[in-house]
Amino acid sequence: MSFLRLRRIRFLPALLILLIGIVFVGLYQQYFHSYYRELSSAQISSLQELYTLSPSLNEAIAQDPLFTDACFIGDSFTNGLVGYTKPNAYAIEENGSTISKTLERLNEINELQPTRFFILLGINDLGKGYTPEEFSQQYRLLLLEIRHRFPQTPIYIQTIAPVTSTYSNSHPGRSNEKIAEYNAALKLLSREMRTVLLNPWLIFQEGSSLKSNVSIDGLHLNYASHFVWLEQLKLLVKSD
Repeated sequence: MSFLRLRRIRFLPALLILLIGIVFVGLYQQYFHSYYRELSSAQISSLQELYTLSPSLNEAIAQDPLFTDACFIGDSFTNGLVGYTKPNAYAIEENGSTISKTLERLNEINELQPTRFFILLGINDLGKGYTPEEFSQQYRLLLLEIRHRFPQTPIYIQTIAPVTSTYSNSHPGRSNEKIAEYNAALKLLSREMRTVLLNPWLIFQEGSSLKSNVSIDGLHLNYASHFVWLEQLKLLVKSD
């Protein structure tokens, strides 16, 4: 009897540690999810028909109230999004734009009252050869400046989209491996800054690369895919 009691006593600390570990993992996953969002494989599979959206549905997505008076900040990716879909939104976008260039243009929106910010930057910073740490430091400055000017406005960062395998192999400075390093830095930064990081690209991917049939040049999306991109943003943000 005493032997069985002794075994139970020895077993209890291990059980307690296991339970604490389970609770900790659950809380960590909940905390991490609150700052990083992507759709599940099942959700993506059910949305494949978005590749063949009708013009009327395209217009409905672009005119969704979620994007009304939002501000899109980015480079040629965002330039294409705003140009093709024409959402009711503000924009600071420029082909070849980097974070430092964007910081110089923030005065353009001082008098505006955007409902939220959608930021996509980084591919051109990769082209400049910045390390993930340098990239993260610049991004932090941008987020701090936007928060200083618009303290009550939600900010959504987007991960950098992957490129096709062909593009990745021919552009080692902008390879998918380099993009993944920047995106890992963004995950850490989003938690540090308590800013939501969205990954709207999984529906466009095959493995870790961009599908060739959704791109015009291995880097940028084709016309129809911009509406799918908006739809992904809508689904991810409306999980608030």
